[in-house]
Amino acid sequence: MSQSKRAVWLAASSDKGDRLLQIALEHTRLARRISEIRKMGLRAASALYDRIDELRRERDEIIAQFEGR
Repeated sequence: MSQSKRAVWLAASSDKGDRLLQIALEHTRLARRISEIRKMGLRAASALYDRIDELRRERDEIIAQFEGR
């Protein structure tokens, strides 16, 4: 989903900003973990990918509330 810069800024500056930060931090942590798992040759990352997809959906839903403002 493509969001406007304004919507992202408004969302980050709102009461939802803390949650957006939490989502970003968790997403980064999971992405690093996936990278580590891949380096070890393991393919057990599907649960982590699923969680990242959930976080992206939640982030997009929050930002969508601020589109057109």
